[in-house]
Amino acid sequence: MTDDRNVDDISENFTQFWGRLAEEFPPKDSYEIYRDKAKSAQNKDEALNFMHKSVSEAKKMIPKNALEGMDGETWLSQNARPYIMMRKELAEMYVYFRLIDEAVKEYFDILDMDAFDNLNIRGNLASLLLNENRYEDFERLISNYW
Repeated sequence: MTDDRNVDDISENFTQFWGRLAEEFPPKDSYEIYRDKAKSAQNKDEALNFMHKSVSEAKKMIPKNALEGMDGETWLSQNARPYIMMRKELAEMYVYFRLIDEAVKEYFDILDMDAFDNLNIRGNLASLLLNENRYEDFERLISNYW
């Protein structure tokens, strides 16, 4: 025979424990989980696949029509920040895997969304373009985004 009060006490202690644990370790959003999987992937294809999923999941956090009329000011929307940050991480992964054309495209797309360059994309992109001898793209960066 079990004492119902004892079971209730155990249940209450268990609930309190999990509540405190959840406060100390909030769950990760799905985009963070995919990003982490991308960073620990075994090969390029797997890493890029997970990173693309991360970008897609982060984009889902943006309410429909939330970005209308925000050309160049997307960063001002709190919900859009994870999406922009995951796009930056995707661009960095492209650079790591020497997919320079894809990286350059991502960086320019991010600058179109965030004209204030809150993530220092211009500096990263300028360095990449000069290191890769892509002077026409560098001129485009300077004339359109600086």
